[in-house]
Amino acid sequence: MFTRHSASAPTAGANTSRLRRAVRWWFFAVVFGALVLIAFGLYTLSHEQKRERTAATATGSGTASGLPLSAVSYAEVPLRIMAGYSGKPHIDSAGAVWQPDRYFHYGGTWERPQGLVVRTSDPMLFDQWRNGDFSYDIPLHPGVYELHLYFIAAEAPSNGASTFTVSVNGATVLSGFDVNSDALGANIADERILRDVSPGSNGLLHLSFDSERGSAALSAFEVLPGTLHRQLPIRLAMQPTSYTDHNNQFWHPDDYYMNGYTSTKRTQIAGTPDPDIFAAERYGHFTYAIPVDTRDRYTLVLHFAEFYFGPSASGVGGVGSRVFRILCNGNTLLDNFDIYKEVGSLHGLTKTFYHLQPTAQGKLNLTFEPIVNNATVSGIEVIDESQ
Repeated sequence: MFTRHSASAPTAGANTSRLRRAVRWWFFAVVFGALVLIAFGLYTLSHEQKRERTAATATGSGTASGLPLSAVSYAEVPLRIMAGYSGKPHIDSAGAVWQPDRYFHYGGTWERPQGLVVRTSDPMLFDQWRNGDFSYDIPLHPGVYELHLYFIAAEAPSNGASTFTVSVNGATVLSGFDVNSDALGANIADERILRDVSPGSNGLLHLSFDSERGSAALSAFEVLPGTLHRQLPIRLAMQPTSYTDHNNQFWHPDDYYMNGYTSTKRTQIAGTPDPDIFAAERYGHFTYAIPVDTRDRYTLVLHFAEFYFGPSASGVGGVGSRVFRILCNGNTLLDNFDIYKEVGSLHGLTKTFYHLQPTAQGKLNLTFEPIVNNATVSGIEVIDESQ
């Protein structure tokens, strides 16, 4: 006799175990899917930012301060920006207004360690900078502009040159640029001038700063109305305030110097339609590093007066009491120069030099070297000879 055996029913414990395994499987599947979606989202965002930045560098396209161009008005020119600065506007020694940072993309900000800055009458421009890899998109009306870039090195690099690249609308203008080498030391203001700068077809002037062997850094920049193929004149009066001459030409306060002393004793000077240019002097043993566009040749005009020696001044000395030489980029312009011998005291004297070639760093380096007593100068003009 055969007996039929029936399958036994699943127990409650087996059902619970299967349910737990199913829940765990779905939990891990959901977490894995979420991680995949997050990773894909981050990749897409990074790729899009990189694509936009590459396109902006190549074509000058992009946005200003994160806004579409249609929502941003054209910048007022002259435009003066302190890179990396977010405070109130500052007024410089010539009365010009400098605005906090704007129109930038990427990069970080940094404050320069406290300390003396030389070769500038406006050290405030070098108190901070924007650094890293960064760019600017500046909305400008069509036209020709002149671009001034301001740099400083806080300290000499410890492991060789610290270089970066600067581009304008995708074209490299400074390659392997080392601020410390360009300025000849740390805490020395450095300025580069570029003429014939124009916005791209999209109305944006695109500036790109890309690190190489060091981090790119910028302290300030200035956009001025320009003249085609010709740098704007530079006029310096060796005094703490600006001056406008009888031809309505603007003279900036003393700038770009290193060493020497200033005297601001006002004395009536004859032989000039602009005696106020001679209201002061820089004297001693000193230098100037005047920035210019490297592509051109320049006329240099120097203005002198003998304030101290001779019967019309202190009554002491005369011919041979002050003798000095002047060099430009190592070439002698004047040797055994004696102002009193040529025009006496309290009388304006002008010396003009033509076809001066700048250094590779875009500078006219002027040296005023005493031979007897102190060298002196009251005014400096630099005029582009390009037509």
